[in-house]
Amino acid sequence: MSLKMSLAIVFAASGVRAAGENVKEFRDICVLYQLLSSKPVQYKSANAETSSPADQMGAVQSNIILLNLTKITEEVKAILSVTEKDSEWEQISQKTPQKTYFKDQKQFDDMKSSYQTLIGETKKQFREDNDIPLPAAARQNLRSAMTQLANTVQNIQTAFEVANQQETKLRRQPKKHMMTALYGETATATITDTRDPDADFQPDLSTSSPWTASNTRDDECKKPPPTSTGAGRALAADAICLCTKSATTAHDACLSSGNIGSDNMHGATAKATLATLWGKIKAECDKIVQSGSHEPSAATLTAAANTYFGSGGGVNWGSAMDGNLDSTALPATRQNIIGRYVIKNGQAPACSSASYTDSTQYTGICIDYTDLVKDAKGIAWVSETNKAAAALEKIATASAEQRALLYKAETVESPMEALLSLRRLTQTKVPTALTQTNLTAAYCNNHKTNKTCTDNNCKWDGTEETKGTCKAKPGTETPAAGTGKGAGEGAAATGCESHFNDQTACEKINEGK
Repeated sequence: MSLKMSLAIVFAASGVRAAGENVKEFRDICVLYQLLSSKPVQYKSANAETSSPADQMGAVQSNIILLNLTKITEEVKAILSVTEKDSEWEQISQKTPQKTYFKDQKQFDDMKSSYQTLIGETKKQFREDNDIPLPAAARQNLRSAMTQLANTVQNIQTAFEVANQQETKLRRQPKKHMMTALYGETATATITDTRDPDADFQPDLSTSSPWTASNTRDDECKKPPPTSTGAGRALAADAICLCTKSATTAHDACLSSGNIGSDNMHGATAKATLATLWGKIKAECDKIVQSGSHEPSAATLTAAANTYFGSGGGVNWGSAMDGNLDSTALPATRQNIIGRYVIKNGQAPACSSASYTDSTQYTGICIDYTDLVKDAKGIAWVSETNKAAAALEKIATASAEQRALLYKAETVESPMEALLSLRRLTQTKVPTALTQTNLTAAYCNNHKTNKTCTDNNCKWDGTEETKGTCKAKPGTETPAAGTGKGAGEGAAATGCESHFNDQTACEKINEGK
């Protein structure tokens, strides 16, 4: 089949639509509307579908504080246990040594709150499972490792808070760009840099619509110049352009059935009328594309804009010709037209909607973006959409940093839980101070032959040279200096301890071992 015959068949098929001319374009607009009106994405943590990384970090930090409280000293416990006014930070921070136990008021408040949780009813099972309160010896043995791990998480938490604040700041940026793309600069002038990015924003288009109230639909939509106040300025304006004609008629171009009203768009178009039409367009969009079905991101915004403009370039047209189409007669300008238009041999299409029919040359329910595309500033709402996409990309980077820090905190949380689970290994009773008996017994036990045992003033308890046990001789198990009554009063020393002041003798005693 020849190209000429193929084009003739396509043109003939395209010229039969009587309504719903821009159904496809309208759906593309609705996808953009749902994306642009959404809250800037706030990423979830990898292991929680409904919690943000900030929520997850808060839970980890609370558990870390709780675990760290299991090894606190009696002095700290006494401070955290008091509930009267004297226990407030204002009083504690004035006392020594109490104030040295806490870095700042936040740490004090967090520890006090967590301690009340630890001793409360909700943690009864936790206390029973972990034999809390732990004996003093167990707490002492846990203290160094637990403190080090808790401090590590505190440093991670500080870095996380910086990243979280940066994300909140970044989320405000795409919000304004998204709203400006949707409604125009005038409507979004009240959006400040400190506005909550999750707050709903519904401008009053009856006063802030970019559309000039004295203009007709065709004045604003047919072929907008770079100074346009209508088409190209805001997506809402473009939606109204594609869904209405410059006439008093049922505006049914965007719907496969029904219409969005029959307001007069041929005379001076009041902003109140535009606001009413936009309200109806939003309602129809909600039916076609479900709210929340598309999550805004750099990729989804870019793809949605590309899809909308991909419907141009001669895709949606009708024919005003009686014969076959000459393939050389299609003007290149059609590539910048979005919406339904009519073509004829040798004649450039146009978007005059007042007298539109699907077979009337030089008419269309469309927007010719040619002059805007040629201008350096481009299409205003597209530029704002691109800015929003770039800002959303930065949010993704900041969120990735938070998730990485959350993972680091969780890798510290697990060892702390493991340390507490191994508490029984740390609760073995230990002497309050080392004695000479301990030292001598341990020293003699290191010798594994009869000769080395006896050569070092110990007693061999065995029948063969290498089968037996080396023990301390009776009478050599005297208290060490500083460990009891009479310490340092001439008690005889044995083994290495007898040579504490003679390096040569001390080293010689280990020869042959």
